[in-house]
Amino acid sequence: MPGMGVQGQDIIREQLNRLHDIDGLPWRKVALLDAYKGIPAGSLCSYAMGRPIKNLEHRRIFGLPLIIEIDGKRYELTEIT
Repeated sequence: MPGMGVQGQDIIREQLNRLHDIDGLPWRKVALLDAYKGIPAGSLCSYAMGRPIKNLEHRRIFGLPLIIEIDGKRYELTEIT
């Protein structure tokens, strides 16, 4: 979530599953929350089920490091514009 610093994907998965499974929010409603604006409901569902978060904009929204892979080498970006 923005403003919460760097989080691990496991923490994000737990947060999403809590909102959906425990609080009972449908994925479309989760996607409307300010913390997840810009991420489609289907992607949030996939992330909650364990899909790695590779989309750079989604990683930025979640506060994850921005990592790209070029020719098998991984690079961490400081920002995207």
